[in-house]
Amino acid sequence: AAAAGLLLGLGLLARETFYLIIPSALLVLLFKSIRQKNFKPLLILSATLALTLSPLVLRNAAAGVGWLSTSNRFAENFIEGNAPSATPASFSIPYELGDILNRSGGGIEAVIHETLATHRQDPGGWGRLQFRKIVALFDPYEPPDNLSLYYLADISPFVRFGLPHWLIFIPGLGGLLLGIWKRDRRQGWLWIFLACLLAGILFTTVLSRYRQSLALLWIPWAGWFLVVCRDALQNKSLLRFSLAAAFLLLGWRFCLQPHPCFRPAQAYHRSTEYRLAAVIYEKRGQPEKARESLNKLSDKMPV
Repeated sequence: AAAAGLLLGLGLLARETFYLIIPSALLVLLFKSIRQKNFKPLLILSATLALTLSPLVLRNAAAGVGWLSTSNRFAENFIEGNAPSATPASFSIPYELGDILNRSGGGIEAVIHETLATHRQDPGGWGRLQFRKIVALFDPYEPPDNLSLYYLADISPFVRFGLPHWLIFIPGLGGLLLGIWKRDRRQGWLWIFLACLLAGILFTTVLSRYRQSLALLWIPWAGWFLVVCRDALQNKSLLRFSLAAAFLLLGWRFCLQPHPCFRPAQAYHRSTEYRLAAVIYEKRGQPEKARESLNKLSDKMPV
């Protein structure tokens, strides 16, 4: 319990998603404590969590901000992911951002209210935007933010030969669906974490570095799904194995097919990283490296 409280506290200091995970974990443990009539683990976890977060609380009290404030980016992120002109899986600034911030003053509750109010003329618009975000989880495209993964793949074998998100997402989804179908309560914590992580992603845009956090769940679910496939093959249950194989192949096919939300292959690269690398090589007195970087750019994005 003490280790869990420490990890939850450190998690909140690192990622705002833990604003959703911590209350969910405490609520589940509260129900378990009531049922088992043993509140000691809950008290230990809560005390350790409070101790871990105490430096943050003391700093915020001295600064005159909310006790658990860790970032001032919520307002812009929520608007960028939920305004009518928001894009589901790329970083862009909606034209409504300025008006929403002026009307709301940047407060969390006011920002949520004013952003959702922009959908009054088209009440279904917000729902369609969320659906496009869900579809974007299947997209093989890795939307760049601070740095493009496709540029990194050009210079790093570790990135180039890593497992792409779409490849592990489908068997992971299969494992999730199998667990729900079998009502496997052992996966209860994974289901809770999925709801929290997915909510944290969907409140903004589905950038690559955001959806990668879901790999923490897709990996164990994918492993279980593959074990089920192996057992079906060993037990000569061809029907179960065929259904699982069909799920994998159709899922991967859907990920790789052309789709309105997906990007064409030639749009995977951007010029920023290659041009910046060329400038740095020039400053270091390596003109041949600079030319090599620009040549790669010409190959990736021919004029």
